[in-house]
Amino acid sequence: MRLLVLVLVVACGASPPAPPARPTTAAGTIELLEAAATRACACSDASCALTVEAELETGLAGLPTFLDDPAFARGDAAVQRGITCLWAHEVVGYAYAEVTLSATTWARDQTCACADTACLRAISDRVANRALHLQAVPKSEAMTTALSSVVAASNACTAELVERVPAIRDLLALRSRACACAGNDRACGAEVGSAVLVWSKQYETAVVAGAEAVRLKALSVELGKCLGKTGWTFPS
Repeated sequence: MRLLVLVLVVACGASPPAPPARPTTAAGTIELLEAAATRACACSDASCALTVEAELETGLAGLPTFLDDPAFARGDAAVQRGITCLWAHEVVGYAYAEVTLSATTWARDQTCACADTACLRAISDRVANRALHLQAVPKSEAMTTALSSVVAASNACTAELVERVPAIRDLLALRSRACACAGNDRACGAEVGSAVLVWSKQYETAVVAGAEAVRLKALSVELGKCLGKTGWTFPS
């Protein structure tokens, strides 16, 4: 009897098993997401689904992103499967937006580390579509605000690099000159318009894409509006 009591005391005083270590790699994040999706899909009621989501709320925050990992498709599928299975019990799955935040933060950091637009294009070619797909998760209002802040910072870094491109830099200057012309000042419009034609000839073989092409189009529209106010038009 004394031996049994001793065994019970020792057992009751034993420490609970340590929680699993947080992932430190993209592969670890994917494995966690797959395990969570399996648990969510095994739930038979809302109480179970709510428990899974509550654990995800703390478990997914700040994990390494798999955005640029070769196994991206696995991670993405696990996210979508988990959301679907939680929603089967009308649990929204807001916690999965932490995956989107981690990916968006990684993309911002990569973008802001670029020294030229070639680097921007390389990042876009690798992960732009993936990042877009990861946006398709439920987001709380607070998470939407947090994501918007990260995206704004990324866009600011992109704009800074894009506006260093010679063709864009020169068109910015021409846009400023055009918009400084007074209304109906055809002479001013003609002077700037002639400079625009020279610019067009100078950069006719330049190759632009992505953010550069978007910025050039926007500048061209702004410049055209300002020249239009002077009453001057490009010769047909």
